[in-house]
Amino acid sequence: MQEGGDIAHNLKRIYQFWSDHLLRAKVTRDSQAMADVIEMMSSLIEAWQAVCMNSEAARVAAGSDNGQVALTAGRTI
Repeated sequence: MQEGGDIAHNLKRIYQFWSDHLLRAKVTRDSQAMADVIEMMSSLIEAWQAVCMNSEAARVAAGSDNGQVALTAGRTI
């Protein structure tokens, strides 16, 4: 995790929060708590998709398309 720095540390904290939140939701049968986690996960997915799209746009703009496979918004190109 040291290689990932703050991002890896913060993601680990988010994933642990989600895990704890879902466990409590399961025990208490709190469907709203589960919906809250789903909403947070959706936000993170959207953020990662934006990062991938921006990375691809920068790579294309720089003309660095060297045949490598890139992940963009959930699909492989």
